[in-house]
Amino acid sequence: MSNTTISASYANLVGVVVRLLRVIEKQRDLGPNEVKAPDRENGLAATVVMLCAAIIEGSVHRRYHFEELAGSVSPDQRKSRERLLQWLEPHLASSAVDVRHVEEVFSARDMLVHAHTWVAKTDGLPTLHFVEPPTLAGYGDPRFRRILDEKTRKSTDLRLNLYPIRVWRRDAYECFRVAISVLAALEASDPIGLTLRSNSEEYWYRGSHRTLPEIMGMLPVIEDR
Repeated sequence: MSNTTISASYANLVGVVVRLLRVIEKQRDLGPNEVKAPDRENGLAATVVMLCAAIIEGSVHRRYHFEELAGSVSPDQRKSRERLLQWLEPHLASSAVDVRHVEEVFSARDMLVHAHTWVAKTDGLPTLHFVEPPTLAGYGDPRFRRILDEKTRKSTDLRLNLYPIRVWRRDAYECFRVAISVLAALEASDPIGLTLRSNSEEYWYRGSHRTLPEIMGMLPVIEDR
């Protein structure tokens, strides 16, 4: 007798993200200046952003696999991000997030993974302000340009920092909310009735074991800076 194993490891990343959020919250909330976030927080928050994108992609591809088996979608469709987002959109109809938010998380991840290099002149430490606006010549495909507010160097809806060294805890929180909302939306109509471990398991957060909905409810809503 043999079993079929699907290599969907994204659920194992959720606990890692929660641990990273705990580490971030141990740091003083100094916030970013115009140019950059505190170095330690920037690295932690950037890692959360990248992992949240991986969680979203993993959950989407797992669900998509079952629909391929049922013959309701084409295997070629998952090869295009645009077509995959089109497939995801109706699944998020009753969610607090929409497919554009997912696209912004993916673009923030791409900015970090592909090391988009902005070039700017600043006035020096410790205040760090731009003397001339940063430029991003030669980077960013049309998808990235579509969600980029060039004046603020943030995404247009969630206001995620797309200037790499300015990523901070607010970006981490926003990406985590999107990732867990996508998990919940896909669970609600899972074709085999599976409740993903990551949406029911408890994680240690702020002094107690809590479920993901509880953690989401405790995340501070930080004003864009």
